[in-house]
Amino acid sequence: MTTFAAEPPIIISTTEINGEKQFLLYSDPEANRAALTWERLLSKTSIKRGEYTIVITAPEDAHLAMPLERTLELTGVIILQADSTQYEAQRVEAFIRNFDPVAIFGINAAIVSGLSSLGHNVGKLLNTRQVWATDDGFAALQHMKDIRLRRWSRFGPAVLISCGHHETAMHIDDTEWDISTESHQTTLRHRLNAAEPDPVILTHAKMTRLNELCPCGLTDPLVDVSAFNKPR
Repeated sequence: MTTFAAEPPIIISTTEINGEKQFLLYSDPEANRAALTWERLLSKTSIKRGEYTIVITAPEDAHLAMPLERTLELTGVIILQADSTQYEAQRVEAFIRNFDPVAIFGINAAIVSGLSSLGHNVGKLLNTRQVWATDDGFAALQHMKDIRLRRWSRFGPAVLISCGHHETAMHIDDTEWDISTESHQTTLRHRLNAAEPDPVILTHAKMTRLNELCPCGLTDPLVDVSAFNKPR
């Protein structure tokens, strides 16, 4: 297998590997490549230049936020930012009330709980918007009707994004990642230069790659997220 020289890191982010939180070095070329995935996905949506969006992340999730925010900025979409804590729920509600954002990215269980504890009807707040939720946010919202709900998930160092055409399957960047699965483990290998080029082995984490074209038109492969026990 060809070994590539690592790119110098520009940020230190975090991720979970086999249930343990770890630092993750991340480089500018990686962020630019990941932004292309968001660009392809968002081109299939109705989000337009000049409209408002909310991006909810934690400071340690920089490798998740950077590619998305770069894409939104380049396409002329206005970004409203909030941290992913329960105490930021009031800020998120104020953003929704004052700016009427067309999309919300990264809503999690803490924000959902915070909105509910403030007395807000979460379903009513979100029901006209495109919503990309974290895994726990998805679990908190999936029972609510009329929400255009999609998932934005991490799988070790990789990121999985739902386009909305599948209930359980999400897209993974095939240009960035080579995926191999055997028994109850999945190995992720970078195809291109990365700040951390070594393969990552996720134990008890088996994913299934679907051999079908997605109706959304994206060529990035679909992986079935109902077929593995995702690291917590």
